Amino acid sequence: MAPPPREGWTDQRLDDLNQKVDAGFVRVEKKIDGVESKVDALDKRVSTLDKRVGTLETKFGGLEEKVDEGFGRLDRDLREIRGEIKSLTHSILAAATAIVVALIGCIATIVGIAFF
Repeated sequence: MAPPPREGWTDQRLDDLNQKVDAGFVRVEKKIDGVESKVDALDKRVSTLDKRVGTLETKFGGLEEKVDEGFGRLDRDLREIRGEIKSLTHSILAAATAIVVALIGCIATIVGIAFF
């Protein structure tokens, strides 16, 4: 059995194929243009976001310095208060000791007067 004869490529069939290929490329180019416009829009949004993040970093950088400075002052104040509390505690203990010694002296004097 002999194979069926092949159809030849006519100029008309080649023109039809050419038009289909061209139409396919036009659709692909339109899709690529749509993707490019979306990428451009996204790029603009990312640039805007990047600027805003830079602004926030600048603001927080200054804020961080202020917070560090505030904690430094607080630390100094607490150390000063701790020193004052120590001084006050020593003063109270000295006064209490003096009162106890004075009471003992008074009691000794009263007891001494009672026995003599």
